[in-house]
Amino acid sequence: MVGVSRQTISSIENLQFCPSARLSLLISMALEKAFEEVFYFDIEDISQSKENKKMHFLEEEE
Repeated sequence: MVGVSRQTISSIENLQFCPSARLSLLISMALEKAFEEVFYFDIEDISQSKENKKMHFLEEEE
């Protein structure tokens, strides 16, 4: 649906890959969720070190 492999999605879910802004938006749209419902930034990591910037994928609640 978003033009990437299942392996890429798995890597995002497992915090091994940080998706681009475009891919993040496409994922949000495919899930019919607001961007903020799918992704969040860990502000403490960002403020501590530029190297620690990570976008985390939130697991959907079942």
